[in-house]
Amino acid sequence: MEYNVVKIFTKRTNLSDWFYANHDLSEARFSTNERYENLKRSYQKERDVRLILLVRYENDTLRTFCKIHCPINPLPVKGEFEVPNLGVICRYLVNNGWTMCDTIPANLLE
Repeated sequence: MEYNVVKIFTKRTNLSDWFYANHDLSEARFSTNERYENLKRSYQKERDVRLILLVRYENDTLRTFCKIHCPINPLPVKGEFEVPNLGVICRYLVNNGWTMCDTIPANLLE
C-alpha cells in the first residue's frame, strides 16, 4: 500500500507496559535474575517515544486509512484502520499526550 503522508509524534513516557507485554516474567528466559532486573529498569526510564502515523487516501471513495508504528500503540487496533479524517486521529493523539513534531510527504521517503 502506498501512503501519502507521514506524521511524527513524540511523548515523554516509559516503555514498562511494552516490556511486560513482550517479556515472560519467568527467569527462564534470562540468564540471571539480575539481568532481568537491569533490563526491566532500562524500560522503566522516562524517554521520548516516537510514534509514526502513516496516512493514505483512497481518492475514488474519499476514505482515509492510517497505520501506526510505535512500541506503545495508543489505539486498540493492529495494522491499518480507517478514520473519518486525518484531524480526528491527530486530535486523539494530542489529547492523549502526544506532541506532533513533523509532517512529511511520503514520497520524500522513497
